[in-house]
Amino acid sequence: MVSSESPAHPEILLLAAGRGRWRVLRQVIAVWDLVNAGVPSRVQLEQSIAILLGSKLIEADDEGRFRVTRAGKRLLNDRQLRRLRPRARPSVLMGELANHLQTPAPYVLDDDKYRAAVEAYVGR
Repeated sequence: MVSSESPAHPEILLLAAGRGRWRVLRQVIAVWDLVNAGVPSRVQLEQSIAILLGSKLIEADDEGRFRVTRAGKRLLNDRQLRRLRPRARPSVLMGELANHLQTPAPYVLDDDKYRAAVEAYVGR
């Protein structure tokens, strides 16, 4: 269940995961901050990852890296989306995602990995 204090934002996570290269958690947090003007909570990331994994729009590996799947790339390659400023993209992408979201997959984001990624990002 999504908490009202830390709502999931799969649209921001999909943008942060990029267009196909593996991204580490620190990189995802950096792009999330750029797009949403704030560092996401562990709960927000965990829920957003679970939603996108369940919808088969991203994949994750055992090292805590993420990348967009072909289905996710198709959403991100929309011309209208690419022409927008980064902060305008999430609302347009959320409308597109509405037709693609499925049941979230089980996913647990390790608290230590989350804290280390935030420290690495903030301390850059």
